[in-house]
Amino acid sequence: MSRIDRDRRKFLAAGSTAAAISLAGCSSVLLNRIGGSGDGGEDGGDDGGDGGGGGGGMDRGENVPEAVHTFLTENSANLYEGEAVDETGSSEVSLSVGAGEGLAFDPPAVLVDSGTTITWEWTGEGGAHNVQSTGDSATEFSSGSAQGGPDITFSQTFEESGNQLYLCNPHQAVGMYGAVIVQ
Repeated sequence: MSRIDRDRRKFLAAGSTAAAISLAGCSSVLLNRIGGSGDGGEDGGDDGGDGGGGGGGMDRGENVPEAVHTFLTENSANLYEGEAVDETGSSEVSLSVGAGEGLAFDPPAVLVDSGTTITWEWTGEGGAHNVQSTGDSATEFSSGSAQGGPDITFSQTFEESGNQLYLCNPHQAVGMYGAVIVQ
């Protein structure tokens, strides 16, 4: 083997090693970005804040019960970022239906006192929506069939403490979930 062939092989081997190391670093970043394993942090990385769903490694805020956090993250609730908006002390609270890109409740999680009336107000975005409690909700409630338009409201007063879990039937597959935490 000539000296040129040996030098060429060394050059190619060095280049291959550098490429492998470079790709390994990129794959770790990519896996963290999509919530896979890697060495980029304990929570699986940030999802980029696109207003989308929950995500597997999201931290749970102090005012969010584990059951609510699990419900919202497992269903990739749109706009949920691990926190509940604290509306304790308010007798009436309004939530938007069709927020974000028209497929979210805003806020997706809210903390209230017992006796608070929640009014869901349709934005007119995202098509026809409804508000429907799930089987794990402490109270059964429903706005009825899905409706579209900006002038629609639905109100529910929660007299007893518990986790009120709900969804939009037509948009549950795309993460339209919410929770009212009644203390």
